[in-house]
Amino acid sequence: MKGDIIIHIVVAIFQGLYELYYEVFIRRKLEPYLRKYSSYYVNLRENRAEFKRMVWQFIRENEFIAREDLTIKLPLKVMIAAHAVQLSFRLSENAYDFYEKIIVYKDYYLSRFTKKYHKAEVNPGLKVIVFSVRAIYESIQKKDDGLNVLLHEFAHALWLEQLLMHREYNVFEPRGFQAVQRLISTEIERHRQDQTHFFRKYAFANEAEFFAVAVENFFERPAEFRAQAPVMYEYIARLFRFDPLR
Repeated sequence: MKGDIIIHIVVAIFQGLYELYYEVFIRRKLEPYLRKYSSYYVNLRENRAEFKRMVWQFIRENEFIAREDLTIKLPLKVMIAAHAVQLSFRLSENAYDFYEKIIVYKDYYLSRFTKKYHKAEVNPGLKVIVFSVRAIYESIQKKDDGLNVLLHEFAHALWLEQLLMHREYNVFEPRGFQAVQRLISTEIERHRQDQTHFFRKYAFANEAEFFAVAVENFFERPAEFRAQAPVMYEYIARLFRFDPLR
């Protein structure tokens, strides 16, 4: 009993010190980078403080590893983390717990596994998410073209995490996730006869790619998405518990 009390006191002291550190040294540093790199954060009417804390938590809990001669500074970490939290903001607190490292290259990189040059990837076997800085900046030049490598790869990360970890925890509400899976499967089957779909052709490679492309379009051009594919739009909105048009 006495040992438990001591542990609780130590934890309380640690939490208090962390809170002080965050308020004094971190919170204000995050603000200008979030305003610059996260339109989602800028458009939030409430819960900005929570979003900001989740961004810092993502940065703290993931090891950022630079490749080539790249130096990863706070602005890049905030940009990456803000897009991750954009997807997980209303999901389970376990989101991204499966992953351990964020690897960042300066340019497109040669994958050891595919022997091809990549812009980004998710490797669940190594529990890593990989990005090219060049690909990141290229994809955020336009905010309404349905192309965003950060959103795309973090959508992959959550999709795979749900499939791999659902017996231990759920990232998405299970029935909603299964409903989206079924709808995606139907859409892919229909596309074999229809070449005029709203999503780019790459989406129809498999269910995971379709989901990632859907997420890009959901956040980057929601009005057009809803007009072109209203049922899919509603399913995605329910899954993320968020509708950018409302």
